[in-house]
Amino acid sequence: MTPEARIQLLEDQIIRLEAMIRNLFRVATAQSYDPETDEVVAVDDVEGDDENGKPETPSIRVIGQSGAVQKRTTISPGEMLLIISPGGDFGIGSFAIPLGDNERNPSPSSHGKEDVTVIGQSVSRLREDRGELLSEHVDLGSPGGPPVARKGDKVLITTGSSAGLWPIVTAASKTYAV
Repeated sequence: MTPEARIQLLEDQIIRLEAMIRNLFRVATAQSYDPETDEVVAVDDVEGDDENGKPETPSIRVIGQSGAVQKRTTISPGEMLLIISPGGDFGIGSFAIPLGDNERNPSPSSHGKEDVTVIGQSVSRLREDRGELLSEHVDLGSPGGPPVARKGDKVLITTGSSAGLWPIVTAASKTYAV
């Protein structure tokens, strides 16, 4: 091998290694998300140029949790992600981690000890001393369970001067046992 060819080979290897190092950790923006496969396609807003556009990743798996506790995070277009590619190439071994709130996606809370999940208009809020579930419709229990008494339902009074079937006048109006 000539010295020139050897230098060219080494330069090519350096360029490839630099690209792999850049791809180990990459901050990107979600472009699209497939909820069936839990995979996201992201673009890097920093890399790229006017002629080639912004580089787009292949489909990358979104990190969840699937052990004794199972959690899944749905990704929205425009959400910031950390793409980790242990081998330095975007592909089957890569995974995406949501980066949390930013200017376009602010935090749903400023309380110190709190876990908040917001999906549409539904909010689940857990604190050290209480829990809340706010939604237009809340189902409790399991299929075939007993119904929850609601405003307008009737209650049977079996003894005393008020014996009979009477309507409930104050109760939950949006909570249901299923």
